[in-house]
Amino acid sequence: MKFLIECAMDQLHTGLEDASLQRLQVGNRPIPADGFPLFGRLDGIANVWMATGTYRDGLHQSPLLAQQMADMLGGREAHPALRDFVPVRPPLPTGTREEIVDTAVDHMLGTGWEAKWTVNGEWPRILSSNLRATYLSIAESLHPTFTRRRSCWSRWTTCWTRLCTTRCGRA
Repeated sequence: MKFLIECAMDQLHTGLEDASLQRLQVGNRPIPADGFPLFGRLDGIANVWMATGTYRDGLHQSPLLAQQMADMLGGREAHPALRDFVPVRPPLPTGTREEIVDTAVDHMLGTGWEAKWTVNGEWPRILSSNLRATYLSIAESLHPTFTRRRSCWSRWTTCWTRLCTTRCGRA
């Protein structure tokens, strides 16, 4: 938590570096294993509906998702873009193996930059190349079910854009 606050203070540049932490409160940001929300009726259990797993996007998505849930509870169909996110489903792929590896490498290197590491010259390229080779080797050893060739991440962003356009008149 201290790390996140320090990063925020570095980005804001408002004198927060002299501030002190008075109290810390944390909560759970639920996210399913595949990273996509669970939204809709839970099959097999009467009257159980879910709208969870939006992680940190839930706050700004909540008005539209609440309206969709209210519509569904009232007997109307969900927006077609939400159909992929039913609670009982196989994991949705987030990208190809190569895309997932590239993202993992970017995130790993990003933690170094956020921690203010001082690497220069060719080291970032060398680290990136070695991490990519290691991560790709691990990904290739997994069953294809876990890293398919088709990505669903664009499906979620498209879904959100369609919901915004439908409900708000804008994207």
